[in-house]
Amino acid sequence: MNTACNGTGPVATFVAADFRAMFPVFTDPPFTDGMLQAAFDISTTFLRNDGSSPVKTVALQTRLLYMLTAHVSVLLYGADGTGASLVGRVASASEGSVSVSTDFPQNPNSAWYTQTQYGAMYWQATMAYRTVNYRPGATRFGTGRGGNRSRW
Repeated sequence: MNTACNGTGPVATFVAADFRAMFPVFTDPPFTDGMLQAAFDISTTFLRNDGSSPVKTVALQTRLLYMLTAHVSVLLYGADGTGASLVGRVASASEGSVSVSTDFPQNPNSAWYTQTQYGAMYWQATMAYRTVNYRPGATRFGTGRGGNRSRW
């Protein structure tokens, strides 16, 4: 695994052989190194790879970006690498004269990620980074009890 760290946080570097070791279904052909590199570059849109993401280790940063790369690859090139697949949830399907329609929710949250097994893995793996860590501010009167309490 070829990795680099810029001093402030982990930065992952895409290595096609390492990616294929993690996800052997992405063989060449049909998935070329260039196709996978493009998917990795797109993946950094969703998980920052400039040392400022909340991820603390290079190994985890790389693993998460590889999950996203697999997800984006399937969305862009299809599961078999020969063309894009449908995007969204299948809303209806018919048999005579074959018809399929899809929809995409207005407030998708996890919907985009759960279109593939790789996106679903990423969504689950990053759950801890989507929670809020509440830190109360200083109290108004310095009593340490919070609120607007008066001493008299």
